[in-house]
Amino acid sequence: MEVKGIKVITYLPIGSIVKVKGSDKKLMITGFCVCNVGKDGKKYIYDYIACLWPEGILNTNQNIMFNHNDIAEVVVKGIENEEETAYKTKLDEAIKQILNNNKDFNRGVTAPYKGNNNSINDETNLK
Repeated sequence: MEVKGIKVITYLPIGSIVKVKGSDKKLMITGFCVCNVGKDGKKYIYDYIACLWPEGILNTNQNIMFNHNDIAEVVVKGIENEEETAYKTKLDEAIKQILNNNKDFNRGVTAPYKGNNNSINDETNLK
């Protein structure tokens, strides 16, 4: 399903470890539906936020944002249970509301991560 040109996806569970296209570095998903204001002042929305794995969060500037279609490989899928499934159902509804009520969100564009700024987004790169 798409809302305002942004595909609403079935998210991988928190704790899932993935590789994104163009990188050999593993990332652990720590959250969903991340909004970020770019250097251009525009609001961007990304499917996931993650940290480096196995390093974890070493400082608050190491949040990595990327989209579901950037995932090249799911290395390990996180835990799924009734609580997690119920949360994702609520998350899907919340995302639809956010997108329908905010005309100024743009789809975040991800680029490879180089490791200097630790953000996979339209301003940095993943190797």
